[in-house]
Amino acid sequence: MVIGRIGAENSMPAAQPAVGAGEDAVSRNLKKQIMSQQEKLKELSNNGDISMEEKMKRRQEIQQEIARLNQELRQHQIDVKTKERQERMEQTKQSEQRTGQKEGTEKADTGLSGGSQQALIGADTALKQSRACDTVEISMEGRARVLASEIELDAGRRCTDTTRKREELSDVKERMEDVSAYRSSALSDAEESMENIRRAEEEDRRTKTEEAEEETKDKEN
Repeated sequence: MVIGRIGAENSMPAAQPAVGAGEDAVSRNLKKQIMSQQEKLKELSNNGDISMEEKMKRRQEIQQEIARLNQELRQHQIDVKTKERQERMEQTKQSEQRTGQKEGTEKADTGLSGGSQQALIGADTALKQSRACDTVEISMEGRARVLASEIELDAGRRCTDTTRKREELSDVKERMEDVSAYRSSALSDAEESMENIRRAEEEDRRTKTEEAEEETKDKEN
């Protein structure tokens, strides 16, 4: 049994992820899994056949799975963007080798605007922080289980004072909640960075379209 409460507001995403038709299969599959887990949470809330303790345990497990899937989704999205940037850089390099010219701006060299590159770095950093939180939380959960078990055994002996261990267990639970909140914040930062990339790319496409239309008009005139 996992010890410590992770609040729903910290572990669940702000909204259900929209499954887009233009996304790759991995992203679509991960988003469907997240939505499935969120449906399980709803069903669990309406289930009156299990005890409150069991319900809390299952809720925590589902919330942790949602957090893991969200992290995996964000990492995959960053990997896709990074791969696209590398491919564009290679294409630019090959084009320069063919023409013998060195042309273009930062956008042509990297495939991403300066703002998008910064957002991509920010998202990657946030996900690394989230993974670090996972490691810390696993360690804390192990310590909490040990303490809970020792407290139960000591209580059965009656003559053993469990005050110190109970205080430590309470402290561990509080720190677990802090780590969970920090991980949630890191995932939110990663999500915000990915949204900034999407907006920057849309603006870039819009600008290029307008420039192409202007060029076409100039040629016609």
